[in-house]
Amino acid sequence: MGAPSGFTFRLVPLTLSLLETRGLRAAERAFVLEGLPEGAGTVPVVTAPLPAIGRFLERAEAAMGVPSLGLVLAQSVPRGTYAWLEFIARLAPTLEEGMKSVGRFYRLVNKGADIAYVERGDLAGLDIRVHGRSDGWGRQLNEYTVALFHRITRELAPAWKPTHVWFSHDVPEWDVVQDLSAFFGVRPSFGAPTSGFDGPGELVDVQLPTADAALRGLLRDQALQALVAEVPLAALVSKVRDEIRRRLGAEALSIESIAASLGLTARTLQRRLRDEGSTYQSVLDGVRAQAAKDWLANAHRSVTELAAKLGYSEPGALDRAFRRWTGKTPTEWRAAPSG
Repeated sequence: MGAPSGFTFRLVPLTLSLLETRGLRAAERAFVLEGLPEGAGTVPVVTAPLPAIGRFLERAEAAMGVPSLGLVLAQSVPRGTYAWLEFIARLAPTLEEGMKSVGRFYRLVNKGADIAYVERGDLAGLDIRVHGRSDGWGRQLNEYTVALFHRITRELAPAWKPTHVWFSHDVPEWDVVQDLSAFFGVRPSFGAPTSGFDGPGELVDVQLPTADAALRGLLRDQALQALVAEVPLAALVSKVRDEIRRRLGAEALSIESIAASLGLTARTLQRRLRDEGSTYQSVLDGVRAQAAKDWLANAHRSVTELAAKLGYSEPGALDRAFRRWTGKTPTEWRAAPSG
């Protein structure tokens, strides 16, 4: 899947305002805005090719004279800038539910990326993968996005401190690394396949004082309706596959739960999948089979853990399913991976 042709950006007026407080002149303003749609400096939302947004941020960063504009923007952006996505997360009962909401509804903010709630041992956090780009959205946007999610997480749970922070762009200049390290409280790593952060898993289950089930439910219903409009028939199998991948090892994989996340009933989802020549079970099996092969490529990972991750009650059920997919049990597959 390639990168999207247009990136939706909400920070042009904020960026210009910050520059103007530092004496931005008219000629400099025109240079910074060059390549963006006409009127970009006065409208709340701009959609433009990602390279044009990147050039805008690079020029703005140079004009402002700061090492990392992304950090400045993340600390300055007003609450509510991201509407549904932001408030559904802020009103969640726990950080875990808030982070999962970000992954579920991010496509209403921007297409072309997957944001997933991840658990690694006793750590939990967010992972951002941009389609078709090894450097994510580019340095400024990567740093802004991770910093913003970190800021919101700290606002909801002040005890939160990230254990790891990583970015998909290359190592920046040393002053940028220093600023990022000071902001996150940990030195980031660079050149990773994704961008994101994680922290103590025990904190994601703590009840949030901002939780509001009634208001969150209302906003969530509206967001789900908007998602339905965003999912054309030809893309539904891909959306179901992505949602199953996101939930592996963490959430229920029933057709009812997957359908609800897409704003559909189970019956409607099954009917629309049949229209695409597929079924929910075949999509689920395909995701599980590939995840199992990836897991088994690591000799240190146990088959028992794999069964739990894929949603099977015991290893025997996984053995039967894996034999159906490949003709071998997981143990036989691992012994002869070229099978």
